[in-house]
Amino acid sequence: MFDRFRGRQRVRRALERTLLRAAAQAPDFLEEIRAMAEGAGVTFSDLFRLNLTELHTYADKCTTVIVPVHSPGGRSILIGHNEDWDPKRNDVFILRAHLPELSYVVLSYDGYLPGLSSGRNSFGLCHAINYLRPRDQRIGLPRIFITRFLVTAPNIQACLKWMTHHPRAFGQGIHMAQGGRYCGIELTAKRHVLWRPCLPAVHTNHYLCRRLRPQWTNAGLSSRVRLRAARRILGKARAVKTLSQARRLVCHLLADQSALPYPIWRDGLNAEDPGATVASTIFATQSDALTVYRDRPDRSRPLTVTCPARL
Repeated sequence: MFDRFRGRQRVRRALERTLLRAAAQAPDFLEEIRAMAEGAGVTFSDLFRLNLTELHTYADKCTTVIVPVHSPGGRSILIGHNEDWDPKRNDVFILRAHLPELSYVVLSYDGYLPGLSSGRNSFGLCHAINYLRPRDQRIGLPRIFITRFLVTAPNIQACLKWMTHHPRAFGQGIHMAQGGRYCGIELTAKRHVLWRPCLPAVHTNHYLCRRLRPQWTNAGLSSRVRLRAARRILGKARAVKTLSQARRLVCHLLADQSALPYPIWRDGLNAEDPGATVASTIFATQSDALTVYRDRPDRSRPLTVTCPARL
């Protein structure tokens, strides 16, 4: 629905007004955009338009891997995420916030509400997002308002309720972990299906749930190639028994470039695949740290930012 409005400014702005009315379901997040606009010295309408990612889609972006770790202290979940983007648009930064009721650390984009990439909060809730382009699109809550809820949510159940009880404009793949539990969900504008893979597992940028089979026609070549390469790496990996082993496996996978011209770590130099990996994140439910790599994880030193547990 949204792509056909390119170059038609009057129609596009009418669509923006309609989406603004739909976004009134999340008044706190609208107010957050308003405050960001005031602080940046730009108009609210301009910043709201930027946050409507439905209007300027970029489908083949991001790879997420989920690895369970079993230890004497119980099971935990490690998540690795390559944040891919068009390097000509804008950059990412690490946002660490301390609020009276909680704190969080997330990888964020300049000008956007937090929640489009990956991170964790002091409730121990971890999340990562995969961009998916559904065939069914409609007027509803823009996708950034769906994912913003994850940043400050107390638990997985609250997230599922938020996602499924609001009419959505778009779709995406969402990964959540807390304690020893992992929960994945694939959303279209009108449907949602819990993704229940056998862990370890990987997700790229097309729908994997069989019940959403009609959505598979939107699978890009980059997404399919990266998924095959990542699954091949996971299939050859030995059983992961410790958190350090899991981290090494995830670093190796996120840095892989064996499937050129559609590698998992993307340098933005391939004409066939112009996207670039702007950062990689690795984090676990049993740790309060978000580890961020600006360059390939197998050959660079990360920055580690902590998110203290809620007292």
